[in-house]
Amino acid sequence: MKKLLFVAMALVFSSCDNSEIKEEIASVKKDITALSAKLDRINDSIKKINTNSGSKGNPKPQADPNAVYNIPVSGSVVKGDKNAPVTITYFTDFQ
Repeated sequence: MKKLLFVAMALVFSSCDNSEIKEEIASVKKDITALSAKLDRINDSIKKINTNSGSKGNPKPQADPNAVYNIPVSGSVVKGDKNAPVTITYFTDFQ
C-alpha cells in the first residue's frame, strides 16, 4: 500500500509545472550575483580607506619622555619642602 501511494505521489509531482520554480531559482541566482558584486565593491572601498589612513604625510609629533621642565612653585600650595631637588606638579582645572 505504501509503495502504491509513493508511486502515485511521484507521478503527481513529476507532472507538476516546474517553470515557476525554475524562474524563482534563476531570480535568486541573479540576486546572489548582484549581492556578491556589491560586497566586492564594499570590500575594495574598505581596503582603500585602510590604505589611505595608514599613509598620512604629517605624523603627530611625539612628546619627549626625557624632557625636564622648570616650573616655578612660588605662590603655589606645596606639600613638603619648597626647596626639594625634585618637584611633582599636578595640573588641574576646576571650571
